[in-house]
Amino acid sequence: LPEVHALCHSPELELRRSETMKRNGTYARSRPEDDFYLTLVQQFGVDDVMRQYVVHRWPIDFYIKSIDTYVQLDGVYWHGLDRPIEAIAEHRTKRDVQIHKKWLIDRQQVEWFASRGLRLVRITDQEFKADPGACLLKVEVR
Repeated sequence: LPEVHALCHSPELELRRSETMKRNGTYARSRPEDDFYLTLVQQFGVDDVMRQYVVHRWPIDFYIKSIDTYVQLDGVYWHGLDRPIEAIAEHRTKRDVQIHKKWLIDRQQVEWFASRGLRLVRITDQEFKADPGACLLKVEVR
C-alpha cells in the first residue's frame, strides 16, 4: 500500500534506521568508500567529514561541513554507469532491476539537491582509483 510505504520510508524513520546501522556497524561499505573517506579526512580533518549523512530519505556517503558539500561515491557497476540505461531497464536479471532502481534514485537525488540549492558531487569508484587528486578538486571547486 502506498500509504504504508510512505510511512516506512519517511525521512524521520530513515534517519533512525541510519543511526542504528551506524551504531551497530551494519552499514555496508566498500573498500573504495573507505579509501575515499581517508582521503577526505586527510584534506579536511576528521571533525569536518561526516559519513553516511542522511538527507531527505537518503544516506549520503559523505558530508563536508566546512564547504557545505555532499558527496556520493558511486560504484560504476552498481549505479548503472557501465552500460546504456536502456539495456538495464529491460530488467533481464534481478540484478538489473536493482541497478535500474539505484540509477533512478541517483537521478532523483541530483534533482532534489539542485532544486534546494544544495551541492551534491558524484564521483565514481573508477574516477577515484584513477586520480584521487582530481576527485578532491572536484569536491573543492565550486
